[in-house]
Amino acid sequence: MGQQGLFHKFTADAHHLNETPHIAVVIMGLLSFGLPTLFSLHGVAVGDLFNDAGTLAAFGFIVAYILVTIAAPFYVYSLRQLKPGHVVLAAISLALLLVPTIGSVYPVPPAPVKYFPYAFAAYFLLGGIWIAIQNRRLLIASRGFPELAQDA
Repeated sequence: MGQQGLFHKFTADAHHLNETPHIAVVIMGLLSFGLPTLFSLHGVAVGDLFNDAGTLAAFGFIVAYILVTIAAPFYVYSLRQLKPGHVVLAAISLALLLVPTIGSVYPVPPAPVKYFPYAFAAYFLLGGIWIAIQNRRLLIASRGFPELAQDA
């Protein structure tokens, strides 16, 4: 992501011997250790941390599965191999994916889990905005206006 400009370019630097993104690995290691430690120091049980992290991660999986379910028939159509059964299977898959999606907000779960769908939606929205800004900068720079890319 550092190579594509989504993060600072120093996160893309590869180690001179191992050719691994060592700076990005260290940052992720610090976050992976620091955040749970911080929550633990404030009285959150380790099991609750694990369960909450898994619940938040599930939203990412569900969004990815929904997007693939929607995109698959279009892809198969582009190959000129789409059959009615493909569309039916995609529709059934989408309906089944809506069960945990709706179930995450209704009936309203207890706190803090009831806030997770909204936290994920905000995170997803902010990530989309961040990517759009970065893509705009790259587009402007690729068209020969690097000075405008700095302001975008």
